[in-house]
Amino acid sequence: QAEHLMQMLSDVLQASGVDADHLNAIAVGIGPGNFTGTRIAVSAARGLAMGLGIPTVGISAFQILNGLGGPTQDGPWLMSLPAPRDGLYLQQFLNGAPVEAPQNLGKYDVPSARTHDGTGIYGYCALEIGEALFPDQPGGPANKRFLTADIDWAAAAPAMARIAANKLKSG
Repeated sequence: QAEHLMQMLSDVLQASGVDADHLNAIAVGIGPGNFTGTRIAVSAARGLAMGLGIPTVGISAFQILNGLGGPTQDGPWLMSLPAPRDGLYLQQFLNGAPVEAPQNLGKYDVPSARTHDGTGIYGYCALEIGEALFPDQPGGPANKRFLTADIDWAAAAPAMARIAANKLKSG
């Protein structure tokens, strides 16, 4: 990954017709996800940003999932992403903002996840997670609070740019 990253970045800038000197900030994914890949990406982004004298904006995979059509408002939501070895990454959001650190759970640990009354589930295996957490609220197609979704990584870059711009605006 590291051997090809800088050439890939150069190719992306060239294809978009943007010179690195015209960048205002660099957005970078901070996980959860592959530790080595995340570490390489964050190191490269920080090095480039320092060299260009611009800020780096870290964006979590949960924020990307939410920025690609997730429930941005409307009460409590438990966002879910796949983790290695059939596990899950879960993070509680309230009205579009994270309210606690992400959790890394094994697939049989889901019923111990922290939730609030009326919590919706959005992301990876949402229906199954919702049924495990709330057995008295069957998922089925009628339950609009258990919504399965995956990150469309092809659409992630524009979402990351929007999220980074909003973070920079809000200070």
